Amino acid sequence: MANELVAKTAGELEFIREEKPFGTDEVSAADIRISRVLLAQKMSPITDKKGAGIAAGDMWDSVSEALLTKQGEMFSFVPVHIFKTLTVQEMKNGKFEFKEARPWKPEYANLKWEDVVDGIAQKNIENINILAIKESDLGNPAALPVILSFRSTSLNCGKDIVADCLQAKARGASSAQLTISVFTEMTTNDKGSYYVFKKKAPRLTKDYVANKAVFENWHQMFTSGKALVDDEAKAEAQLKDGFTEFTGQF
Repeated sequence: MANELVAKTAGELEFIREEKPFGTDEVSAADIRISRVLLAQKMSPITDKKGAGIAAGDMWDSVSEALLTKQGEMFSFVPVHIFKTLTVQEMKNGKFEFKEARPWKPEYANLKWEDVVDGIAQKNIENINILAIKESDLGNPAALPVILSFRSTSLNCGKDIVADCLQAKARGASSAQLTISVFTEMTTNDKGSYYVFKKKAPRLTKDYVANKAVFENWHQMFTSGKALVDDEAKAEAQLKDGFTEFTGQF
């Protein structure tokens, strides 16, 4: 029906369904930026942006700059693909700044956290990255994925999620059969106070079979290199506490 209203889902507008939608004939989901889920720290520039409404400990969307969860609230997602990368930071003007991101190689496990290369100090940061569909988007065939990354003081949270997914694999299940919930918590050490990621025990994904085509589609698009992630350098610019607590081109 040309005038039928499309059923609304979380975060969607109420469109009028058309028999032949036009305007996007020569583009596809491969032409979007996949948002990163970022964790705001006390000195992240986003916390000072007028009207953003984002405070330290909150999670937010790197593309839309929308608030996703307040500090302490659960962010739940379905892990579609897990991969590792190496982030290299380089000393410039007395501080470490983003240089590049590299696909992970086994030999990177032997790199020093801090090193000097060609006379320039650098940091080598291991990342566990998860391509995910938000639980709130289940049932939406047009759902867009997000990237969460776990590193530094949140690396253990990422490793715990990997353990959950490997246990599922050992029982013949894809990682997407699990739904993971993470939240943020303040911790303090000799470097100061900052927020890290924590997780709850996983749950089975609701209506997995009904959503499986969406999970498989995004897994195929991402692993074949047809989907791009929002710029990591922009995410790095939000890290102002001397730590690397951000959550997603690789």
